Amino acid sequence: MGVNGELSTLEFLYGNCLFLGIIILYNISYHYLNRTRFKDKKLNINPFRLDDKNINNRVILSFSLLCTFIFFIYFDFNLEVVFHRKVFLNESQSFSKPVIAIINVFRGAPLILFLYYKLNGLKNAYLEIALIFLIVICNFPTGISRYRVAVTYLPLFLIYIKPFLKKYNFSSFFIICFLIVFPYLHHFRFNSNVLVNPVNFGMFLDLHFDSYQNSVNIIMNKIITYGDQLIGVLFFWIPRAIWESKPIGSSYLLANNLEYQGFSNVAIGFFAEGYINFGIIGIIIFVLLLALVNSWLDFKFWFRNNLKSYFIISYLLLIPFEFLILRGSLRSSFANLCGYLFFTYFFYILLKIKLLRR
Repeated sequence: MGVNGELSTLEFLYGNCLFLGIIILYNISYHYLNRTRFKDKKLNINPFRLDDKNINNRVILSFSLLCTFIFFIYFDFNLEVVFHRKVFLNESQSFSKPVIAIINVFRGAPLILFLYYKLNGLKNAYLEIALIFLIVICNFPTGISRYRVAVTYLPLFLIYIKPFLKKYNFSSFFIICFLIVFPYLHHFRFNSNVLVNPVNFGMFLDLHFDSYQNSVNIIMNKIITYGDQLIGVLFFWIPRAIWESKPIGSSYLLANNLEYQGFSNVAIGFFAEGYINFGIIGIIIFVLLLALVNSWLDFKFWFRNNLKSYFIISYLLLIPFEFLILRGSLRSSFANLCGYLFFTYFFYILLKIKLLRR
């Protein structure tokens, strides 16, 4: 093993075989569950149609504006920080990480409220334009991380172009985004100019895919905490000031074990999180759990009628979030997901209050 955990050829071979086995196990499990669940079930042709016309447009706009205002207040209406990721990263040390995590949920509120607006068949061109404007200024593509671009704009894309949810269309779209959009957005970590060297394919030779290397390193070094990391994930919301022995993140644990030189903010893949908790059995458990959850979500979305709007929105958000969870780290991605799901259900309850309806 080389500097900063570089893998040998044999370790790469071992990692490839391991991940091939994971893919095979996942596909067998998922398709077996699908055959059991989907048998003799009629496909829900339009799972997006809800038509709850009693939702108040003013309530949707008001709360979208409120969350946008809170977001901009935190950044002192500094548009450079909001619109340019390079500037944000340069000043990130001045921001509190826990507060930023909360603010990042507020910046997603206009998107969630917009999805409620669209799913319930409301038609108001001015409101729709206003909501899209709020979504964009809170989540400007050049000012946010690449995963947040996916979390924000993929549900928007799918809500307008529903055929892309079909597997072959979605796969093709994802590959195009991965080869073009992903490198382009990486450019803004170091440069605010939208025209200078916008697509640099050299990034595919850099450490943007460190999740694989780190995952193999976890296994090769037999780093197992017997559930400590999972406890840290589930109870991420407890401050370290209260829980002093709170487990550190898996990325920091790996960096400390291998004595990475100069950095510890690395990605640990989802299946490696299974290993770091329970060893090889943990990998199998995490694979089966992922297959079970995905199968249940797909079954409910595509084969159940009378879906609740909060479930449909959660499903649309989970599509990009799953990529983030698989890449890692699990704790940060799970915390972000919980924030979005909390707001999704919170606004669902809010929009059901009779005093706030038409």
